[in-house]
Amino acid sequence: MMTTLAVVGLGCGSADGDEEAAGSGTTGVQEGDSSGSIAQGTGREDSTGPSADSSGGETGGGETTAGPAESSGGDSSTGVPGDTGDTGEMAEMRTLIVADENAGIGLWLDAGALEDNVGPDAVLGGVTGMPLALMRHDERLIVATDDPNASLVFFDDLHSLADGDEPDDVLTAAAIGGPIEPIWFDEPEIWVEANGDLWIGRYEYFQRLVGAAADGSSFDGSVSFGHPWWQLVSATVVADTDVLFGAQISGAGVVAWNGALTSDSVLEEPSFTVLDGVMPDAVHQHGDRLLVGGGSLMIWHDASAIAGPSEPDVTLGPDNGIDSRVAHVHVAGDALYASMPAGGRVVVFTGLDSLDETSVPDLVLGDALEPARAMLDDAGDLWVLDRNGVLRYRDVHADGSLTIKLNESAVDATDALVVAP
Repeated sequence: MMTTLAVVGLGCGSADGDEEAAGSGTTGVQEGDSSGSIAQGTGREDSTGPSADSSGGETGGGETTAGPAESSGGDSSTGVPGDTGDTGEMAEMRTLIVADENAGIGLWLDAGALEDNVGPDAVLGGVTGMPLALMRHDERLIVATDDPNASLVFFDDLHSLADGDEPDDVLTAAAIGGPIEPIWFDEPEIWVEANGDLWIGRYEYFQRLVGAAADGSSFDGSVSFGHPWWQLVSATVVADTDVLFGAQISGAGVVAWNGALTSDSVLEEPSFTVLDGVMPDAVHQHGDRLLVGGGSLMIWHDASAIAGPSEPDVTLGPDNGIDSRVAHVHVAGDALYASMPAGGRVVVFTGLDSLDETSVPDLVLGDALEPARAMLDDAGDLWVLDRNGVLRYRDVHADGSLTIKLNESAVDATDALVVAP
């Protein structure tokens, strides 16, 4: 029922919001660009569900296994952001924005001081359909909905949004080539690149709306990237080489299209196949790494060098704690967060440079029912989008304890953003 989570000010845009969050998408938006979503996007971080269980606001009920002890100020050896404390500006002044399929777009104006299941401080107006994804571009909030008369709605002055605010711009389904719809039981992957292009995962193809994030209804055309078999579920753009890497789930595997940011024509099939015979669910970029989740977690350390068939440098599987399908991957600093909805866990690996086939998770978070996405914010808090709400782990690398559940006030969450001051 949900698929994205993002951190604004952290970033979940084209590169999984990693650029803003730690320096992905994510559903969602990718990290690293000016867009952001706790879990959404192409694997920019790309993503992605809070809420431990349906019993209420307890912190128990799930498995939380911590690895080696780390200081509360963050681990300088791994580059994991640290918490500034309950009274620090970053911890207290962040805004949580949640898209809820029944309650619209809610804003919690002080994410650092949230308590279990408190309702939003404000609800935006003008969102008439079911919100499917949240994105950020600079000071603009973008909401994707299933309403053909308002497929994309744009709110300017992100940090000044208030109760009842109406959209500043709208794009209809007719203007963008058709309505935005869920893919099976999941929200479509939608993200924004740093250049202002807005991408939509349409299952049959990936669509780039040129300049739409920045220009809204004045956007400059559309380009699509397809596959003869359709069934395209996740993607990310490596801007340095102008390549779109995508996940085709029925056997074509990891595929790629040249001209991701520069092509002005329809590409009906990929330019090349990276790895066939696999069924990937999530594609994510962090720096020059390409990370692909599915039945395993595969990592290529040099995405810019991929121009044809290529085996991953590292593959993590059951012996490494990846014993269920990985639906979303997020990287912040030198830590990797893999969400496994069917397994009910988010596993965390630190020391990204040193990961190999002998690695095991440093942290296993088992409080969520079906965690769709996880995203670390600049204060060191981990936000998880779950099947029935949103969870927050305060200073996750210090003790991994669950501190907040919004599994009643945001029970039908489809996406979320955390906006830094």
